[in-house]
Amino acid sequence: MVTNKFFHLFLCLISGQWDPDTMDSKDLFRAQIMTMERLLEDEENQINGVVFVGDFTDYGMKQFMKTTPSMAKLNTSLVQNAMPLRTKAAHFINTPAIFETAMALWRQFLTEKMKNRLIVHGADYGTLHEHIASSNLPSDYGGTLPGVVECTKKWMHELEAWETKFFAENAGYGVLNKSDIVGSNEKSADPSGGIVGSFKKLDD
Repeated sequence: MVTNKFFHLFLCLISGQWDPDTMDSKDLFRAQIMTMERLLEDEENQINGVVFVGDFTDYGMKQFMKTTPSMAKLNTSLVQNAMPLRTKAAHFINTPAIFETAMALWRQFLTEKMKNRLIVHGADYGTLHEHIASSNLPSDYGGTLPGVVECTKKWMHELEAWETKFFAENAGYGVLNKSDIVGSNEKSADPSGGIVGSFKKLDD
């Protein structure tokens, strides 16, 4: 995770490394919330935004079949509406044949603004470098930074050190049961539990 000359933070996600047999999608979602909460500790990240790089190496039917519409809606609602962390762009690399099918599921919940910020590169790192300087990319993607594994270990150590503070600060909060959400029932309840809303509105 690094910043470029415009102070955008770069986040890399390797979707194919998610094993649904050992990690439930809810656990994946919890990890995402914790990561975003940590990034929001720095107000510059709130103002300048982030750029995602999604590596779909080894992404296949196992991961796709566990990605339900409700999961996609909850995830996109979190990113677009619930967190004051602006996504400036999302780049996708090493995309398999099933990627377009998976993206069609997610795209239906995205705003037009977010749809216009999705860029698919396939296995062409050259086009990725047109948007992100090599000095801001791991060596795995032709960059000059340490490899993804090393960067991930560094980030995990930082999260683990911050974990106690995170849980202490959030101990007094929770998500309502679907039956307790005003004006809804088990079938019509918002999958976000009513947490989705608008926070800090900034010009892009």
